[in-house]
Amino acid sequence: MYGRTFPQSRQIAAYSTTPNATLKYSGTTIDMNYPFPPVLETIRIRLEKELGVEFNHVMLNRYDDGSIYIG
Repeated sequence: MYGRTFPQSRQIAAYSTTPNATLKYSGTTIDMNYPFPPVLETIRIRLEKELGVEFNHVMLNRYDDGSIYIG
């Protein structure tokens, strides 16, 4: 935030439809996993059909409990 680095209070999992992709997020380069796990692939395909758009990646945040959240 504002050029400063803070520890992340969450775990991040990122997946891409392209091998060896990276993502810059919160000042950190994240290696994207490939391919999508089957459950995420099923969700991706369904959303693409229903929304008429294509998704090339997904990023998931896992918070330990309800005390941590995005403001």
